[in-house]
Amino acid sequence: MPIELLTWLMFGSLFLLLLTGYPLAFLTGGLAVLFIAGLWSPEALSLLPQRVWNNMTQYLLAAIPLFIFMASMLEKSGLIEEIFDVAQNLHLPHTVHKHPSPPPPPGGQSLRTWSSRKSP
Repeated sequence: MPIELLTWLMFGSLFLLLLTGYPLAFLTGGLAVLFIAGLWSPEALSLLPQRVWNNMTQYLLAAIPLFIFMASMLEKSGLIEEIFDVAQNLHLPHTVHKHPSPPPPPGGQSLRTWSSRKSP
């Protein structure tokens, strides 16, 4: 089967199954099982547990829940609002000795966020 047709079949079936409302994790796993069994052989399904185990035991995956936890703690403590307020106040036009400073550059909060980061 040509790769172009296979790609269209995979994405088309994923799109159609997403319309059913099932969770994405179950749909992609189920489609993987169906395509492996259909394209290779049912014996190839024995590779799935090994591949899943190898992917889930990577220590780098521990960073994902830790980043989510850190963002949640910063939000609950109110520190995020304070950080953005400080960044916004650094770039707002203000008057010093009756000499107005130039207006801030266009770009809004994204430029403030970028410019408030620490440089290495």
